[in-house]
Formats: sequence, C-alpha cells, structure tokens
Amino acid sequence: MKASSSTISRGSGADNETFLLCCLEHVQDLKIDFAAVAKDLGYSSATAAGNRLRNMRRKIQSDKGEKQKEAPALKGEKDIDTKPKTAKIARGTKRKKTASADENDDSE
Repeated sequence: MKASSSTISRGSGADNETFLLCCLEHVQDLKIDFAAVAKDLGYSSATAAGNRLRNMRRKIQSDKGEKQKEAPALKGEKDIDTKPKTAKIARGTKRKKTASADENDDSE
C-alpha cells in the first residue's frame, strides 16, 4: 500500500484535505467544533480530531522553518547574527589598603 505524503494521521481514513474541509464546515464563532468533526470522520473523540489539526500545524511550521534555513542569502544581504550581543560591564578595581595612610597614623 502506497503511503500518501498528504496524510499524517492513521486514526481516520480521511486525507488532510477532507479533514480540513470538514473542519471548515464545522466552524462556529471562529472556533472549530471538533466533536462534530470527530463524529463525521469517525474519530474516537473530539480530542483526537483536535490533535490531528495541531500535528498538521506543527508539521507545516517545521517544514517552513527548514525551507527558510536552506534558502541562500540574497546578493548584498548581510549575514545577521541571531545571538544578541551582551555589553561588557565596566568593573572597577578592588581597593587596597594603602600603606601610606597607616604610616601617617603611626608617626603622630
């Protein structure tokens, strides 16, 4: 059996496009009714349907991150260091007891 690259979850036979379409059909007040999605697609619970969407989002975001890392720098673009530079803190010298002050006290 050939595995399709568009499917992530093995819990339901629905491919990603069908899953997303079902999610869009069950949007109410800008929130997805995962209980209805789970019922339509045969998931065991609303949590399982929510987890599938969350996993799809993570995979897409990680794929975008890999593509951005692989992209070469454009001509004239400077290489930016992502690590913030820390400023050096000016530290004073430790004070030592001066021998001249002690000698002046002894001579009186």
